[in-house]
Amino acid sequence: MKNIEKTSIAIAFVIAAILLIIKLQSPSTSTNTKSPKTDLLENNSTIEELGNVNWFRNIKEARALATQHSKPILILIGDTNTCSNCKRFGKEVLSNKGIVDAIEYNFIPVAFLNASEIKNTDLLQVVKESDTSNPVVTIIDTEFKLLADPVNNLNPLDLVNNMLNALDKKPEPLIALQKHFNSNQ
Repeated sequence: MKNIEKTSIAIAFVIAAILLIIKLQSPSTSTNTKSPKTDLLENNSTIEELGNVNWFRNIKEARALATQHSKPILILIGDTNTCSNCKRFGKEVLSNKGIVDAIEYNFIPVAFLNASEIKNTDLLQVVKESDTSNPVVTIIDTEFKLLADPVNNLNPLDLVNNMLNALDKKPEPLIALQKHFNSNQ
């Protein structure tokens, strides 16, 4: 019995240490990885579809930042006027602390409130608006090449799998998140 308690305490300690490392390395705690405040979506917390992620709105500057930090770009396309599934995705998936931290640490997140906001024709050729009334998450590199198939459903496990598929190096906290969502299915 004592071995089980010791193992449980050790596992809890490792998880806490991983979460602390993610938080300390997260772009939200570092001033050198965010562009000026004007490039972030203002009043992010009042738009349910965006959850708790700090989204960039300018693809040109997000692309420059992604190049500078060697990170892929995670793009969310939703519809704030008519998409109840987008609101649900924001509340249930994009507000999950583990997912928020994974997005902000491993990617440069960019949100478009609908596809008509996308003015870059190269980007338009890669991203597609969902025809299923769901938000779409697309992960690209700085040359606008797809790194993983777009996700247009509301399943957090699919989003985490998509993020892992897009990354060359598989971060341990993201793998732990994948195991967590796998065990909940």
